[in-house]
Amino acid sequence: MQFQINREDVSSGTGEVEGWLSSDATPVKGIIKDVIFFGDLWGDLIKKQVTRSGRRVKIPDTVKNML
Repeated sequence: MQFQINREDVSSGTGEVEGWLSSDATPVKGIIKDVIFFGDLWGDLIKKQVTRSGRRVKIPDTVKNML
């Protein structure tokens, strides 16, 4: 999947973001293109944790860094 977001929101020259989903539509990899001072930033899902008692979903720091 590819989409574009505000360049300022991700400090990117282009605002391009690419992501890969698993068969159950879980984001498993992502790239933020052309981030200022860093170039392309890659991220991989390390752990998926979902709680069923409510709406809370814990997102690992490694995934947060992709966004």
